[in-house]
This record gives sequence, structure tokens and C-alpha cells, in this order.
Amino acid sequence: MKIMYVPASPYVRKALVTVIEKGLADKVEKVRDNPFEETTKIPDFNPAGKVPTLIRDDGGVLFDSPVICEYLDSVGTGPKLFPSGGEARWTALRRQALGDAALDAIVVIINEMHRRPADKQHPPVVERQARVLTRCFDMMERDAAALGNDITVGHIAYGIALGHLDFREEMVGGIEWRTGRPKLAAWFATFNQRPSMQATIPHI
Repeated sequence: MKIMYVPASPYVRKALVTVIEKGLADKVEKVRDNPFEETTKIPDFNPAGKVPTLIRDDGGVLFDSPVICEYLDSVGTGPKLFPSGGEARWTALRRQALGDAALDAIVVIINEMHRRPADKQHPPVVERQARVLTRCFDMMERDAAALGNDITVGHIAYGIALGHLDFREEMVGGIEWRTGRPKLAAWFATFNQRPSMQATIPHI
């Protein structure tokens, strides 16, 4: 398999953490390709032109991190990251959605503050997404005591969102998530030491 990626993308990191957790590191080739460069090959495989994009051994292509992560979970070894059914599955999927919502808000803030001309920036967009982040992280704090030591795609999504805000803190106007959320901070301090997280620390 091949995964088209850039090392700063949190959505890519989510997929790469899954690769490692499922014992697939030696079966997935990383192909660096910046979707914002004219030479990118990503649109040849993914019409959205985004990373991560996964090319399977049979030539089939998967895109969007939730789909890629669930596929990797189906072919890798080790504990299931997507529970097969019941309340455990809905909890994992809800957590994944919450983590992805926080990531989406971070990306919108960065795009508005740094990728739009100053005269076209719209501060209410940033303010609204900052409120989204507050609500997401407050819900994670309320959920932190129930996270335990297991790992599902929901745990991964939480960890990637928190780590990405740390990585991009200066680009989001200094928004931070630890103040007033001690349970979440304690959980992340432990989760972030997992080999899969340490091996995928984002960089430019």
C-alpha cells in the first residue's frame, strides 16, 4: 500500500498513527506529495486533491481519514480500533467525530488568519471557530475520565486534535486547551507517549 501525505497534516497523522497501531508500518509506503504544489499527483487518485490518500495493493484508492483508518483497522493486526457493534462502536465514532470537528475548526482558523489577504479576513469566522474549539475541548474534558487505557479511533482523534493545537498554537492566535481541563491534560500526557504518537510528531 501507499499513502500520499504531508508531515504537517493532522488528518495524515491520524492515518499514520493507525498504521502503526495496527502493525502495518512495514506494509505502507509513504509518498510525500504537497497538494498545493502544481506538480502534485494527488488529484490523479483523489478528485478532492487532499491528503491522506491511500492506494491499496490492488490499485483501489481510498480517501478521507475516517475511511482510511477503518480500512487499515480491517486489514491490520492487534485490537480493533473500530468496535464491531453496540454502544462501544457508537462511542468510538462519536469521539472520532468530535476530534475531527476540533481539527476542522483549527484548519478554518489557520486558513482565515494566514492564507487569506488581510483585507479579506473576517474576524467573526475566527471567533466562531474559537467557540467551536472551546465546546469540543470542554466535551473532551467531561469524557476524559471514561477514556481509560484502551485505544479506539476515538482516542486517536482526540489525541491528534490536542496535539495539532499544540503544534499550531502560534498560528491560531494563542488558543490553548489545557487551562481548566486537568483530566484531559493528564490523559493526553500519557497518550502522547505512545510510540505511534511519538513516531508521527508533525513538522513542516
